[in-house]
Amino acid sequence: MRPNARARSYCRPTSGDRAGHDRASRNPQASTALRQTVRTLQKIELSLPASDGTCSIVAKGAGRGQSHTKNLRPLSLAFLDVKKAFDSVNHSTTLIACKRIGIPAMLLQYIRDLYKKSETQLRVQQQLSTPIEVNRGIRQGDLLSVPLFLAVMDLATSVLDPNIGVSMGKAKLNHLAFADDLVILYSTADGLQKNLDNVLSNLGCSGLELNPVKCATFQLKIDGEKKKWTINPEPFLDCKGTKVPSTTVTSFYKYLGIKVGVMSNSGLISDNLEKKLHTATKAPLKPQQRLYALDIHLIPSLLHPLTFMSTTKKFLKSIDLRIRAAVRGWLKIPKGLPNSFFLH
Repeated sequence: MRPNARARSYCRPTSGDRAGHDRASRNPQASTALRQTVRTLQKIELSLPASDGTCSIVAKGAGRGQSHTKNLRPLSLAFLDVKKAFDSVNHSTTLIACKRIGIPAMLLQYIRDLYKKSETQLRVQQQLSTPIEVNRGIRQGDLLSVPLFLAVMDLATSVLDPNIGVSMGKAKLNHLAFADDLVILYSTADGLQKNLDNVLSNLGCSGLELNPVKCATFQLKIDGEKKKWTINPEPFLDCKGTKVPSTTVTSFYKYLGIKVGVMSNSGLISDNLEKKLHTATKAPLKPQQRLYALDIHLIPSLLHPLTFMSTTKKFLKSIDLRIRAAVRGWLKIPKGLPNSFFLH
């Protein structure tokens, strides 16, 4: 095998896979089990808030630092990065997690057969390797894989006490989870360390582990007498013997496409806009091509961060003026011509 040879892998159905599919097709109760599964998932869905999950998580996570500095409340949180999450999940833990949320026994047997003795092979040019047994991991691209992984992550975070966490209205918030993007919150560093140890224990039982280098912590300390807040720049959280990096008062952590920090990230958005406008201006493009890039790529890239950041009318007005000035330069518009003549 040459070192630079390109390798591809594919999964072939084994006897366990075929047995599971054949059993499901021949068994007249398969449709009944499927209906029971749908009802179970609907019950779980109805117990959740009727809102956009991404919007809800980003809004809660992005605003924690600024909200606590304004109200002078202590906060300790950790952004956790799960290493190779989909590829590392134990098959046995997947079945335990599915049983925990009420998946019917017949579907559990189907999932067990689906993952039993799974094999993969590598194709190098026209040659196939010997079958490689796959003992862990969830099949990416399969429609069933997302619910299976979410069940595993729900099992991992089930050790957190729902009555302990950061106050958010009348509720307690102790973690945020979106697939493998996990955030745990507590008012003190000691409590955060205890919660992290509990989550690590459950993740380890599932075959998952964290990448401490890509994780980050944030600790907001409050001086009640002086009514001031400070950010602890020193690493204080321990992840299996490795200190997790800590953010500072001026740094940010990117979570679900949003740079989260104690300060407003409006300056980052302005700098990013200026950089993109400069790139479009210097690129060898025709005016209509620049306008197309502005309309299809540049402006839409601002919508997500602007939606979830704390902004002002003045800041939005400055962005609008900067874009208008760039368009005027691209189209060679005279300075005395009003905007209403060509912008509508």
